[in-house]
Amino acid sequence: MNTENALFVEYIQTEDRVVFEKLFRLTKPWIYKFIYRIIPDKAIADDVFQETWIQILCKKNDYDTEQGRFNNYLFTCARNNALKAKERLSKYEVSNPNSESNELQYGINEQTPYNITEIKEKNSLIM
Repeated sequence: MNTENALFVEYIQTEDRVVFEKLFRLTKPWIYKFIYRIIPDKAIADDVFQETWIQILCKKNDYDTEQGRFNNYLFTCARNNALKAKERLSKYEVSNPNSESNELQYGINEQTPYNITEIKEKNSLIM
């Protein structure tokens, strides 16, 4: 059993904070780098990192050492959370913010009667 597996199993059995801190410090550098490669935004990567650990801790009793190593479990959770976050972000991205034809996914799209040009024209009349 590798170090991470042993620490996680010990944490599950004892819920010792010192054991968890060792495990956390041991895995943080490489799991954070893994998440950051998927989502190269520090704030969002931090959130995904936190979500991953919350998920791991909430489901700690579901972890089965017979089904695989803790590292694989941690990577799978991190990857899934990062991909979900990336998918959520892609819904709100604008391909070129300087283009007048861009449509925001949250509020203005091809089904609405307004487009960016019409909104700019209305704003110029108001000001």
